[in-house]
Amino acid sequence: TWQAYNAFAGLSNYQDTRLEVRYSSLKGGIKGIMKLPGFWAYLIRRCAYRIRSGISRRIEARKEGAGTHWSRQVPLPHGRPYKNISEEMSMINRPKERQSSHLLRAEWLLPAFLEEKGIDYGVYSDFDVESDPNVWKADLVIFNTHSEYWSSEMMAKLEGFLASGGKVMFLSGNNIYREVKHDQWSLNVVNQRIDKQRTLSLTGAFYDTRDYNTYAPYVVKNAAHWVFDGTGVANGEWLGERSLNGHRSFFEATGASGWETDKAEEDLPGLTLLAKGTNKDGGADMVFMEFPGGGWVFNASSITFTGALDDEVISKMMLNVISRAVRK
Repeated sequence: TWQAYNAFAGLSNYQDTRLEVRYSSLKGGIKGIMKLPGFWAYLIRRCAYRIRSGISRRIEARKEGAGTHWSRQVPLPHGRPYKNISEEMSMINRPKERQSSHLLRAEWLLPAFLEEKGIDYGVYSDFDVESDPNVWKADLVIFNTHSEYWSSEMMAKLEGFLASGGKVMFLSGNNIYREVKHDQWSLNVVNQRIDKQRTLSLTGAFYDTRDYNTYAPYVVKNAAHWVFDGTGVANGEWLGERSLNGHRSFFEATGASGWETDKAEEDLPGLTLLAKGTNKDGGADMVFMEFPGGGWVFNASSITFTGALDDEVISKMMLNVISRAVRK
């Protein structure tokens, strides 16, 4: 996901300003050629018009595609600095105040929580999830903040882990949404939207654009579930009223259900709805899904969830899930 949003040298999955630069240079050259008299000038002008029109349409199509579902394969070279991550690394301290990040700064909050609670952990990349078998030897695998870009190999590994009794947490929103393929040189976006049913079968929820860039608490729906043990909450109570992570003005509302949120289909086998975002159009569906082989998934379905780890109830929920996963 970090690589897909990395716009170094004008190229990411969401923009390609290299094309616009080339078009600007071409446009200047065409103006000079069009001053030539006679029949050849006419032919050149006609060809230039067709080239210019075609490039313009491509640029507009890419602009219109940003944030929606458009089809193109995008090779994103590995050998580039991470411009977006470098900017976030300039603020090296742990976030204490509200921030606008869905990448490194947002992800930092989870390792800080694990450090403070004395929980042993490792950190792996998406490519490790695909290629390193040690990832799947863990008692618990956690996907953090914005786990959007997945390869078919990653999905297959997750499916096998859950089928064999593995335990997983998605403390993330917009999960398993776009499909990629890794090669030696680049990350290749091969599908701008993964099949909804595939994602639902692995996480219990799927992203849609309702409530985009809105923030709100969750309301508890199933307080009797063991995830809430020791929290003292009841159905109908709110949790996660404040999150350190968000994209809007510091003067606007915050909440653990926000930015991008995933929605559940409650008739999925083994699914329990734990809590629901109070955003206007439903917000994030916090779910717990059990699998036949003994595996399970806890899914917060929200980018801003880990920004609320200092909430006493959410902190206790996290410890409940972690301790259940590592229980021998």
